[in-house]
Amino acid sequence: MKTIGKLFAGIVGGIVVALLSYFVLSLALASGGGLEQDNISLVIFGVWGLMVLVSILTKRPARAWRVQFILASLLCFSLPLSSVVFTGASMIDVVDQSAPALIGTFVGGSLVTMLAGVTGFFMGLILLVIGLLIGRENAVIIVNQSEKKDPSL
Repeated sequence: MKTIGKLFAGIVGGIVVALLSYFVLSLALASGGGLEQDNISLVIFGVWGLMVLVSILTKRPARAWRVQFILASLLCFSLPLSSVVFTGASMIDVVDQSAPALIGTFVGGSLVTMLAGVTGFFMGLILLVIGLLIGRENAVIIVNQSEKKDPSL
């Protein structure tokens, strides 16, 4: 039963991680020619297969979900960095053109970076909190309440 739970976590959580990794890579590589259609499917299925394998190798299904959520949160946090790379590469492409084209690229890239920053931060924060709360090891803490009293007092 544990194997089925780990496999389910790898399939469902792996899809989320694979799509987020595609978004990060496609933003970073968009102005430089981007990803070709064959490479897109390789990235998505490669990351998905890797996440299924990582989930199967974990000890428990809850730990597999924890790994999926934490990786998804890290990818969400990297979305703003990817959009900054996209904006910079786009501005380099239009620097030889007119000033309005450069200003338009700057404004458009800034809006994309701002949207990716806000969305990536809040989604990453939510996924990180869920990932840190799920699949923790149970720890038992024993506190000794009895104290020896000194008879000399």
